[in-house]
Amino acid sequence: MKTSPRSVMWPLVMIGVGGLWLAVVAGTFPPAVEDVLRRAWPALLILFGYDALFGRRRLRLGRWHVDSSLIGLALTLALVGGAVGLAYQRQAEVVRADNVQTFSKLLPDAVQSISLRIDLARTAVTVRPADEDNPRELALRFAGSRESDVTIHWELTGESGVLTLSENYRHSIPKLEDYGRGTLEIVLPRGVAIDGLDLRVQSGDVALDTQALNLPRLALTVKSGDVVLALPAEDVLDGELHIGGDLELRVPVNRALNLSAKGGSTPKFRFDRDRYDLLVGGELKNKAATEFHYTVDVYMPADATLTVVDAS
Repeated sequence: MKTSPRSVMWPLVMIGVGGLWLAVVAGTFPPAVEDVLRRAWPALLILFGYDALFGRRRLRLGRWHVDSSLIGLALTLALVGGAVGLAYQRQAEVVRADNVQTFSKLLPDAVQSISLRIDLARTAVTVRPADEDNPRELALRFAGSRESDVTIHWELTGESGVLTLSENYRHSIPKLEDYGRGTLEIVLPRGVAIDGLDLRVQSGDVALDTQALNLPRLALTVKSGDVVLALPAEDVLDGELHIGGDLELRVPVNRALNLSAKGGSTPKFRFDRDRYDLLVGGELKNKAATEFHYTVDVYMPADATLTVVDAS
């Protein structure tokens, strides 16, 4: 180890900080990057302390001599990156309610059927039937961060209605203070045919109680999250489920289920072996049943768990 007459680190730091400052003033960076840069200034104190202890030295690494100050700069940048990643990881689990969007409508008797198309980012979803006092209520309540740009659209054509909701982030990288999870509650009317429920969630758990609903078709995609689905008690259902986590199916007693694991992987099944047969290829169905009330195709990873339980 030998000393160096002059370190190149501080000139590089000054050039870098000056360039970043000019870029921030010019509005080149997204707001999230500007926010991180303003929060990260204490890293300069760490870098100064490192340079005071180990500066003006050169370390020999094989055939190369490396300025120890440059090693300190690299370590400081790595520390900043790790701290930012940890902060976003912790903030990701915070449930936000800074941005609330609602929709509520009592469907007239002339409306016989509806369909819903829901597309969400980091949002947990709850689906339930309307209260018996207002059985024809159709409602949505979204609560999330200011970064969520939510669009709700209702269209009624004759006896059928279509309700759509989409969530997008205003910026590709949200600010740390605006990052987190949202929630969406969906209230569906009783006695109205729900011709299709198409629900797509990037990340978030989903709980669907459809026992009191007429829901003949369900398309569900949850890339990251667990799902609990209570099937209709009196009507049939044809479902296609793409689940990134675990799935629990609650099947009403005396109703027959025919479920097939698709996509080339079979999850871990948990079920009552006195009521169901698990066939080769991942097909699960009620014993001795020839007609089925529920036909469900499931796409799940092999390390996920699929649980089938009786519903009261």
